[in-house]
Amino acid sequence: TYSERLYDFLLPLLRVLTPFAHERDSQDEVMDARNFEVLLLGAHRLGGGLLQTIQDEGVSYLVVDHDPHLIRQLKKKHVVAHFGSADDPVFLDSLDFSSLKLVISTIPDQEVNQFLIDYVRRRRPDVQVIGVSHHKDHAQQLYKMGASYVVMPPYLGRRGPPIRSHKRF
Repeated sequence: TYSERLYDFLLPLLRVLTPFAHERDSQDEVMDARNFEVLLLGAHRLGGGLLQTIQDEGVSYLVVDHDPHLIRQLKKKHVVAHFGSADDPVFLDSLDFSSLKLVISTIPDQEVNQFLIDYVRRRRPDVQVIGVSHHKDHAQQLYKMGASYVVMPPYLGRRGPPIRSHKRF
């Protein structure tokens, strides 16, 4: 009942204890990120390499990451990036998905990827979704949930049959 008052009261203390935890972009900044075709969730190792490829292709994109330091670095390089979490439906609801064609999650957390696939399928079933998995069984589960493609970093350098989606493109 009093959560907003309590939050306002504790906010100065929270800022001292966790100086970056409250650096969410303003709602206006998030809503300014319109008409992006690619949503890249996670911009560290794998995501950083993908970002360069996305930029080289010249498509409109939005990068979302939960690391405020990384977001600051990306913004200094004029990358359209926002602080947020891939498993936060309120944040995702604030994004304009009208031009979205592809969602790429480089987040290696199975539960986050499952949530994200379910969320995107409910909001925009026609959008392609690429996820990441480190286990064959998890990859197959993501395909069953509707992933278009699953990247498996531990197997990228190995030979053998690829794990196939159950649907054709």
